[in-house]
Formats: sequence, C-alpha cells, structure tokens
Amino acid sequence: MSDFRPETFLQFIKKTKPYWSLKIIWVSAFMFLAFVFFWTYKTDLNAFWGYFIFCIVALPLQAGFAYWLSYKMYHLGRIAFLDLNDKELKIFNDVNVFVKGFDLFSKKKFYDLNVSKPIYDFEQADIIFSKKSIILLGKSKIFGTITFASPVELFTSKAKTTIANAKLIDWSDSGKRLQIEIIDSNYDKPIKIEFKRNYEEIKPWLTKVFQ
Repeated sequence: MSDFRPETFLQFIKKTKPYWSLKIIWVSAFMFLAFVFFWTYKTDLNAFWGYFIFCIVALPLQAGFAYWLSYKMYHLGRIAFLDLNDKELKIFNDVNVFVKGFDLFSKKKFYDLNVSKPIYDFEQADIIFSKKSIILLGKSKIFGTITFASPVELFTSKAKTTIANAKLIDWSDSGKRLQIEIIDSNYDKPIKIEFKRNYEEIKPWLTKVFQ
C-alpha cells in the first residue's frame, strides 16, 4: 500500500484533465485575441502582439498555479498516509458521501486562505481507516474533471497525523447508511457526513472506536 498517491507534480498534471475554469479562461482569451486581431490587422497589429505575448506568458503561469494548489491538497493525502505508519490501514476509494450542515460562512477566520484547511464541499471521498482515526479525502467531479479537497483526520481521542483534523463526536445508523458528526475548530457549527456506501466495512470501525 506504499503507492498511495505517489505522483510527483508533473505526473499529477499529466493524469489530471484541465479544470473547467481554466477551459473557460482559455476559450475567452482565444476569442479576445481573435477579436483584437480582426479589429487591428489592417491598421496596427502592435496591440494584438502585446495581448498575444501577455496571454502566452500569463495563461501557463495561471494554469501552473491552479495545478500546484490542487496538487498540494492531493499530496497532503500521501503525507497523512505516511504519518499513520500503520500496516493495518484500510483504504476505500470513491465513496459517495453527503455533507450536511456545512456553512462556509461559519468559518471562524473567513479570509484565511490556507489551502491545507479543509472545506467540506464534496460528494465523494477516498477514506483511510487506521486503528484510531479516519482520513477523509474529499473530492468532486465538475464537468468531467476531478477536483480535490484538503484531507482531514477525524479522531475520537488524539490526532495521529500532521494534517488538519476534526473531532469525531457521534455517529448514527439508519439501517442502510451511516452518518458521523464532527467538530472542526475552524468552524462554529458541527458538520454531519453521511456515507452512502461501504456500510458493512465502516460500521464495525465506528462501533469499535466508540466503545
């Protein structure tokens, strides 16, 4: 299991589809350059070449920055995996989840732009189970592109990793789905997360840690 999220930054770029926001920016830039070209090609192309050079320089820098932020959040998952150093880890990928009660405006420091702090706005997650904690690695699929959320360690007594963490305070069983309740010190309100899959695997772990 040592190969969990082993990609370097360049390998991550190669395997990740362009983000939809970048696609919109690229198309808009192309349309703008086409407009400037047809507006000036009979008179003075200096403006066109100026904008062209700007786009050639700015767009790759912008894309590189966007991919770097995404990779940083993605790679935090590997850091957490290595921090656990547990041979009995269980990993479940692409588990559908439903986050309840998350309010971005309940963030205590709203203008804190630290990307290592989780935002609970995702519909799927890769989940790592250790003996005493869960690593929740949220992700979403937007227009065919997967975006990654910063991972968070959910614990009942003591955090085991160096990534962001939240306290696991309760859980419930509806018979078909499991729901956990957590308190993240970065937010004023508790957050509930419902697991839509892997009922049989997750329930024994929750039962054990809450004994």
